[in-house]
Amino acid sequence: MQKKIAVFALAASLLALTACGNTNSSVVSSVVPSVTSSESSAATTSKGTSATTTSAGTTSTTSAGTTSAGTTSTTSIPSSTSEAPKTGIQTITASGDYDIKAVITAVTTKGFVLDDGTGSLYVYVALDSAYKLGDFVAANVTVAPYFSIWEGTKVNSIAKADGTAPAIADETVMTAALAEQWKAAAGSKTEETAPFATSSNVPLTLTAKAQMDGTYPFFNVEGSDLKIEPSGLSSEFSIYSGVEYALNFYFGGYNSSKSFASIYVYAATPNYAAPTGVTVSGSAEVEVGASTQLAAAVAPVGANPLVTWASVDEKIAKVDATGLVSGVAVGTVKITAASVADSTKIGEYSVTVKAAVPTSSLTKYDFSKIPDASTETAATGWGVFDATSMLAAFKNTTYIASGANVVASVETATKVQEANTTQGPKIQGLKLGTSTVAGVLAFTTTSDVAHLKMSVRAWSSTKFAAITVNAGTAQTLVAADATVDRALDFTFTAGKTITINFSMYAIITSLELLSA
Repeated sequence: MQKKIAVFALAASLLALTACGNTNSSVVSSVVPSVTSSESSAATTSKGTSATTTSAGTTSTTSAGTTSAGTTSTTSIPSSTSEAPKTGIQTITASGDYDIKAVITAVTTKGFVLDDGTGSLYVYVALDSAYKLGDFVAANVTVAPYFSIWEGTKVNSIAKADGTAPAIADETVMTAALAEQWKAAAGSKTEETAPFATSSNVPLTLTAKAQMDGTYPFFNVEGSDLKIEPSGLSSEFSIYSGVEYALNFYFGGYNSSKSFASIYVYAATPNYAAPTGVTVSGSAEVEVGASTQLAAAVAPVGANPLVTWASVDEKIAKVDATGLVSGVAVGTVKITAASVADSTKIGEYSVTVKAAVPTSSLTKYDFSKIPDASTETAATGWGVFDATSMLAAFKNTTYIASGANVVASVETATKVQEANTTQGPKIQGLKLGTSTVAGVLAFTTTSDVAHLKMSVRAWSSTKFAAITVNAGTAQTLVAADATVDRALDFTFTAGKTITINFSMYAIITSLELLSA
């Protein structure tokens, strides 16, 4: 249910392109009716969304909190220029510092939107926890152009504002004509001014089906092929391919080099199709003490994809909320997945639990000790791994937690590097893959290996790798794996050749090789 931010009136808002030094620039205006602006909400519980951030700015140096007397405290930082700051979002026409009194109308994982009724400004600085959506604030913000819009790059000061909050315009319907104007602006990182005035950046609405570009969701407005991608999407929103959504958002700039427009979403309401059935897939066998991942597909495309998992007999096997089945005792058990939208639509799957095959640990590698690339030197040689440097890592006793190295050679190291602690789950390890390219690590051993264990962390709560070893059954990560290591077990025919494949990026914190 959407929680409304109370507003009362707004005469009009101009939708315009500034000249940007080009005498041929066109100007388009649009009157925007006044009523309300919606606070973000969603009717989903799963955090299955993926999103990209196309902005870049300065990390916030603002701090705010609550004193013992219960009043808001702020820390102000001197402005980045010696000139007196200008006042109001509508006055933003050049880089500099601006005093702004506005309502926080959208919050993303990387920043927030300020709207004062004359226009809006996205601030690429994480919102201080003392503030929330709907707050009326007074801030001093450093502004610069970025990808065709004006953007806040630094918060010099922020506090709760006195007086009456400005009225915020109701959403204007997104059109193909507007999408084409965004494309024509040809935004870039290096522009010296922003083609779009802040007064043109008003709340927008669009109803469309979600599509996927690799792991990134996007939308199209009818009549335009422009990819419209949510940026820094809050974890409270879940975007599923094929589902129709009513979106409320602000324009976040056009990236001409990658041909997509960013948007900052503050409401995403799904319009699910009625479910007609559920199909379960995955490995039909698991050993006692081991686990295997099942997957459920709800038909038709566009239905709510969430299901509730259950085991008919937990004395044989248990299943968690993600479909991960754990063998308890020898036997066969039925695992079910029921649609959360219609519990009468149920998928069933039989899993046979076999006795565990005794194994012996050969080597366990602790890749959480791999140094951060920011400390990389010519001497350490870390960062991106090729076959040679990866073999050196296997042999490095610093990373051997137990046993002795059994890796004899590395044949393939595709998209393998150390985990960057400034991104994703902020841990160290061995990262395989990118958002669009699979990561592959293939090597040979001096002893036969029949069992591989690894601890893995998802790159984020919205991006989930499917992982295979020696082309066996894939095990797919879930949202919870972004904060806690996931223990994965793989068994296969004993041999000296191992191939690990990640469909997209995820992080290995430890890897253990076991014999039959």
